[in-house]
Amino acid sequence: MLIPHPSVGSQDSAQLNLQAAALSLPESSSKIITRSQTGNLKPRRFPGFHLYSTRHPLQALHAGLVSPEPRTYSQAVSIPEWCAAMDSEFQSLLKNETWSLCSLPPDKNLVPCKWDFKLKRRPDGSIERHKARLVAVGYLQKNGIDFLKTFSPVIKPSTVRMVLALAISFQ
Repeated sequence: MLIPHPSVGSQDSAQLNLQAAALSLPESSSKIITRSQTGNLKPRRFPGFHLYSTRHPLQALHAGLVSPEPRTYSQAVSIPEWCAAMDSEFQSLLKNETWSLCSLPPDKNLVPCKWDFKLKRRPDGSIERHKARLVAVGYLQKNGIDFLKTFSPVIKPSTVRMVLALAISFQ
């Protein structure tokens, strides 16, 4: 309830109290207003589709202009572009000697791997290349069984400059 101001007459304060009562709704009768009812919605985002493209993403998919990224190996193996990307990744792993084939020790868990597929695009939205990566499913590893500690070598540029300066100064 509003307290009347000393300069406001009793009739004016009664009218203000009626207006305030009309505006306040009891909690049980209040309705929730959603963003869709007010029209305050964020624009929909389509992964792999650029905003400045002339076509709607679904029209482009329907027209066959945008090839979707496969989610599984079985979806990708039937498409020649993805097979070539997987072969390229596999050959790169062999060339860099990233891993070697060996038998599984009896006290170790097998950590599976999966293929991750991404379309690399040019600024105009056209496909530059198909990228396939073979990644370990790391969340299935167990500490002390599959790994003992994690190590990620990270070096700061300032550290490199310091080491080079020391090497030069000490010849």
